[in-house]
This record gives sequence, structure tokens and C-alpha cells, in this order.
Amino acid sequence: MKMNKFIGILAMIIAMSAASDLVAQGRRDSRTDAVRSSSTTKSGGRAVSTNENRNVQPAKPAPAAKPASKPAPAPKVNSAVKKRGDVHTSTKNKNLKPKHIAPSANYHKMPVRGAAVSKSKAVKKAQVIKHHSGMYYYKKGVYYKLVGDKYIVSRPPMGARVSVLPEPRVLWVANRQYHYYYGTFYVMRGNEYEVVAPPVGAIVESIPEGYEKLEIDGNTYYIVDGVQYKAVVYDGEIWYEVIKVD
Repeated sequence: MKMNKFIGILAMIIAMSAASDLVAQGRRDSRTDAVRSSSTTKSGGRAVSTNENRNVQPAKPAPAAKPASKPAPAPKVNSAVKKRGDVHTSTKNKNLKPKHIAPSANYHKMPVRGAAVSKSKAVKKAQVIKHHSGMYYYKKGVYYKLVGDKYIVSRPPMGARVSVLPEPRVLWVANRQYHYYYGTFYVMRGNEYEVVAPPVGAIVESIPEGYEKLEIDGNTYYIVDGVQYKAVVYDGEIWYEVIKVD
């Protein structure tokens, strides 16, 4: 009887010891799972063991960004552009250059203001302009007026419109654009050039032949078509500034 009781107690002790070992093993497994979960999170979601993490090569750094391309160079300023305060001008034709001292240098082949010409020269292939001040004929930038039985190289009538100008110079005065050729100023009206009064302050490189020259207090003035110009030195060249309009 006593022997059976002893055997029962021994079996109970062995069972309790086995249960304790199972609990300890479960705790160790839990810690291992936690370590594996942590390693998985650090590896960006890829399930790897701690030993595998030790063999993972570090990612190569991204190549440095290439420096931004050099900005495009600023456009070169046209050397033919002349500026003076809010007055500036630029040529559309390379042959029309302000490099001459003579007031009419760029128009030396043009007919002289006030000169009489033949009817054929004035009328042939010309645009006829009927104006309250008389009959005019326009051809290649020149206006001819019928005076009696003669055709006179004349100043153009205000408001006259033409469709073509040879080698015009573009000017801006007080933010308004003008076109200049052979002593005449124009503004654009649709697709036509309309004759307007010369803007005071405009500077041009040539005026028509046939002007009157005046010397006053050491200053040189030129009068043509009722417009008074003053010779001025601008950028090392002689230019002609509109200072008065009759």
C-alpha cells in the first residue's frame, strides 16, 4: 500500500516538471517569434532571419543628381538699336545705317524736296491720293504734288495712307510706335501706313535733301517740311532730333 502511494507521488512530480518545461519552451518560442517579427519589419516587410539580415548588403546610394544645365544665354542686343530715354529706334534694313554725318546721307539718291520732275516720273505706276489740299502721287516712299502743270516733290498730306514703305525705320516715342522714311512719320492702321505729324523728341539718322540749315548760338538746326531738327551727337554719331513742328 505504501509503495503504491510513493509511486503516485513520484508520477505527479514528473508530470509537473514536464509541464514546467513546456511553459518555458513556449516563452522561448514567443521571444523568437518577436525577434523574427522585428527583423521582418526592419527589412522592409521581407521575412528574413536575424542571420540572413547580417548577410544583406547595404543598398547603394542613389547617384548624385546631375547639375542643372546652364541657362540659355540672353539674346544679343541688336547693335543697330539706339535708345535715349523713352525714345529708341532700330533699323529693319542692314543697308540703312546711321554712320554718316551728312543729314541726307541715306537719301542722297532720292529726289530733292521742292524739285520739279517730269509727269512720267511722278505719275507712272504711282498711287493716286486725292486730298483737300490737292492731288498727290505716291511712289517708292516719295510724294509728288501737282502744282499747276508741274509735279513737285512734296511733303505728304496728313492722314494719307499707303500700303508699302521701302526700308522703313521703326521708332518708339512715349510708348507709341512710329515708322519713318524719307522725312515722313507713319503709324500703322490695319495693314496700311498712315501719315502723321512728327513726334517731338524722335531721333532719326537722315532727313531729306532740300532742308534749310540754321546756326544759332553754336547749335546747328535743319528745317524741312516745316519740321525743325537739331543735330545731336548720340553714341558717337550725328543724329537729328525733332524739336519743333509747325
